[in-house]
Amino acid sequence: AEETAEPAETMDEDIVIGFANMADSIEFCMNVKVGLEEEVAKKGWSIVSLDNNLDGLKAVENTEALIQQEVDYVVMFNIDASTQPVISEKLMDAGIPAIAIDIYMPDFPFFGVNNAEAGQLGGEYLGNYAKDVWGQEPDLYVILDNPMGGQYAKDRSDACEVGMRNVYPDFPDEKIARIDAKAD
Repeated sequence: AEETAEPAETMDEDIVIGFANMADSIEFCMNVKVGLEEEVAKKGWSIVSLDNNLDGLKAVENTEALIQQEVDYVVMFNIDASTQPVISEKLMDAGIPAIAIDIYMPDFPFFGVNNAEAGQLGGEYLGNYAKDVWGQEPDLYVILDNPMGGQYAKDRSDACEVGMRNVYPDFPDEKIARIDAKAD
């Protein structure tokens, strides 16, 4: 007789996902939010979406609100690395599983890109663009830093310079400008 696999156990239909978006005002972040909302709806679950508005303290407040609403899971998209440990502690104390997008949060899984690789690829792309389109190295290479994003954002910015120097190994330091982009 042929064995039939038992259907996978279905999850409770009353699952509530709490999502704290980095900023509803940023197109990429809204794409993340819409995509998450669509996937949650496909599962028959519900979602509570809040806007961190590029503000770490607001992300902490939103975490507290999601805990008060007794969500089952949290998806945290917070730009301010300095507040991630506080958010982690609050979620751990509440016993709510979570995942962090883009900025590492202690004790929880992280979902994001390899920042060093992404920065290096971006720097190489820009260097090759200058070489192919202008036929020369750029007059100035501007790197937009995001100190609020912590080490992961710094890894990406630093690797942008590495990528440019892969194309132009003797690119002069005085032609590199680093600017605090203020998470914008």
